[in-house]
Amino acid sequence: MESDLLALLVDDPGQFIAEHWLETPYLGRSKVPDPAALLSIAELNKILTSTALRGPHLRVMKRGRPVPRQDYLRMFQTTADYIPDRAEPGLVLGEFARGATLVIDRLEDFALPVREVCDSLAESLAATMRAHAFITPPGETGFQPHHDPLGAFIIQVHGEKLWRVYARMSTASVGQIYRSDDEGRPLELGDPIIETTLRPGDVLYLPQGFPHVAMAPDVMSVHVTVVCQTLNWAALVRPLVDEILGSTDFLQIPNLLTTDSAGLHEGRLALVAQFARQLADSAGRTRPVAGVDAQNTSSVLTNLELIARLPADEVRVGALATLREVAGSETHDALEVQGAIIKLPPAFRPAVRLILQDDDCLLSDLVDAVGRRPALSLVSRLVTHNAISVAPQHPEGRP
Repeated sequence: MESDLLALLVDDPGQFIAEHWLETPYLGRSKVPDPAALLSIAELNKILTSTALRGPHLRVMKRGRPVPRQDYLRMFQTTADYIPDRAEPGLVLGEFARGATLVIDRLEDFALPVREVCDSLAESLAATMRAHAFITPPGETGFQPHHDPLGAFIIQVHGEKLWRVYARMSTASVGQIYRSDDEGRPLELGDPIIETTLRPGDVLYLPQGFPHVAMAPDVMSVHVTVVCQTLNWAALVRPLVDEILGSTDFLQIPNLLTTDSAGLHEGRLALVAQFARQLADSAGRTRPVAGVDAQNTSSVLTNLELIARLPADEVRVGALATLREVAGSETHDALEVQGAIIKLPPAFRPAVRLILQDDDCLLSDLVDAVGRRPALSLVSRLVTHNAISVAPQHPEGRP
């Protein structure tokens, strides 16, 4: 898959962000040229028959109702232990044959191309991405009409699915299920604003709060939903509030036996005023927003492997904008990256100075400054904290 997935999924990323992101649905036809590369039938069969597929990763839904877990989960014995909730392939496929939709949650845990999609979209849209696969038999629907509290990209991978999308509800931040007639149409939402059949390669983006219902018409449908876990204002403000309330002033215990109600009221007003001042001061300071970084285990391992494989004079190292030096102590220096403090021995200081002062130095420069083992230790620690960039000095195909 391409590194910039947003540019693949929509016609114009800038226009999409300005007009559709978080606000209105978007429909793109034949946007993914090879949708099977995202999740092939062979890969899907592998996941569904793997002993790694357990209860938390699988939902089995039939016309809006979950199939009881005991109908398809079984205990499984390994060499040294027992798996209490393995998805039994024969039972799972039996439910599918009887019309149930299979939902594989956290699909990125099983399929590397899907994980790459999640990472790319997370970087482009500053949101955590989680993927789910929906496999629906012909002529069936797994869910009643509903709206979700989070937005999502729907990528049709195999077969077809008919989607009906309705006008946004005022309760967008809370999920809701709607009553429907015998044909699956909601009774209280009026006419759909979008009624369309998705085919392989098509993309539908739904922001939070847009009710929808989907059905596989005459053929099996497989689609991947990438859910956008965007931060709301409460999530952005809560860490500031918790930090202030965790300070010494707010953890003191008032003596309710010796303080009259008027004194207690005055003390409370003073603390509220102090809290408001501290909150405004804290919010005014620039700080990174947690939870929007697309760095992941696979890229960390890739960078660590590159450091181990290439000679030191062929590895470029550069500090990311999130890395800064902070006050240490007599026994250690300190760096901060996205709120995390990295303590380092003073012997690393010459190499740290090079990284901070030179946007693009070589690993061999760090080796010359502090020695090979300290340089490798320093760079490895900074890589695992996503504090530096690492790249080959001569990328493939270039002299």
